[in-house]
Amino acid sequence: MFGRRTQRAALALALLVALPPLARGQGAEASFSPWDDCEAQALAVLDRARQTVDVAQYNVRNDVFLVKLAELRARGVRVRLVVDAKNAANPWNVLDDVFEAQGFDIVRHENTRHPYAIMHHKFTVVDGTWVMTGSYNWNETAQRVNDENLVVLRDPALAAAYTREFEALRGGPEVRGPTTSGSYTVRFSPRDDARGGLIAALRGAQRRIRVAMFSFTDGPLARELAAAARRGVAVELVVEEKQARNTRADETVAAGGATVHVVANRSSPHSAMHQKFAVIDDRLVVTGACNWTFTALTHSNEDVLFADDPALARAYTRAFGELVARYVPQAFDPDAYGFEGEGRDTIRLNLVVRCDRTRWGEAVVLVGEHPALGGWDPARGVVLTTHADLFPIWTGKATLPRGASTAWKLVLRDADGNVRWEEGWDRTFDGSPRGVAALLDADFRAPPEPAPTPDAAGAGHAGSGAADATTPAPDPVATPGSGQPGQ
Repeated sequence: MFGRRTQRAALALALLVALPPLARGQGAEASFSPWDDCEAQALAVLDRARQTVDVAQYNVRNDVFLVKLAELRARGVRVRLVVDAKNAANPWNVLDDVFEAQGFDIVRHENTRHPYAIMHHKFTVVDGTWVMTGSYNWNETAQRVNDENLVVLRDPALAAAYTREFEALRGGPEVRGPTTSGSYTVRFSPRDDARGGLIAALRGAQRRIRVAMFSFTDGPLARELAAAARRGVAVELVVEEKQARNTRADETVAAGGATVHVVANRSSPHSAMHQKFAVIDDRLVVTGACNWTFTALTHSNEDVLFADDPALARAYTRAFGELVARYVPQAFDPDAYGFEGEGRDTIRLNLVVRCDRTRWGEAVVLVGEHPALGGWDPARGVVLTTHADLFPIWTGKATLPRGASTAWKLVLRDADGNVRWEEGWDRTFDGSPRGVAALLDADFRAPPEPAPTPDAAGAGHAGSGAADATTPAPDPVATPGSGQPGQ
């Protein structure tokens, strides 16, 4: 068994094969959807801008970013954008047209290196100092239901490298890297041999590799993970089912003796376990927009960020553990994923409810016994929201103390405070004593639709009541928390 100093030296030596030397971590901040509010984090970073904002985003569909960027421009900040031309051409993607109509400096970059190549970046540079990157697209699915990561770093030299990439996307010269600043190294695909950097990092692993990857199809990386497992490194891989069904790369990794979890995010029809990160030996984080696929590593515009930062690695290790806790709870050991001791002080809850029974002006509200959920008062419950991209799915976030247990139910509440309780017994939640994040996922239990009356079943004339046939009547019992059917 290697000692701690030997392990670190071996990792650094392996990285030297393809990466400039990594120094001690400089600190960074990461957020993880759906538990954290990545949108709020991104908006807060944008709000720091005093001079420039450069945005390279594959998918921009959330108009809160249009509002924020317009606000910054009105303050005198120079705002520039690059989006993927192929994605923007889809009829459902129209926000780029709105940016253009409002006079923003926007470029639709078309990657022609390969039929499937895209401009897949998700980074922003603020004032030549701050960098945001990760898997997080600026859309409602990423914000509300996907598994995502967003990392924010303050490093002018790293920001300069991202700015050079941004200029290249806009027709400027390509500057080959990689670029290192302190504990950070970034490689831009396809020109900086991102795969070579990843292989060097995997070969340098001495104890543990954890990978969470939306799309993992690359044969060379699959073989490297299998080889690492064969030499005694604990390798654990989480991949999204909808992508894994089209490849055998995950099976190659498993054949080497690694633990492989094929998971499915089913919070919405289009939701996904969309992460793209790895943690090596509890200190090296690999993140960015890049899936581990042949096209991403050899043709698409991507970033692969290496951060030798134990504190950041701890945050990503916990995020990996929360993926395991969500999708493979029987395999979750809190001590193995950074939740040793008391863990976190609070439990971050993501709330996902399917309900198509709302009337105009009503919202879905989650209310429960715990004060943080309103103490059974619908006026103080957690109000969920929806969006045209997601309806009839309603989402929200809440926080409970670690170890908290509570009963809860769903209600429909209108602007005047009138409520309609869902049917059935109270639901229950038993929180992790270590503060592990949790998903509350439910269907609103509406009363059965009434049978059509003879008039409604006939000509369907005005006033027949057919328009209200799908709307439940108010519950006859109004004692929340009693645990009785009909509450």
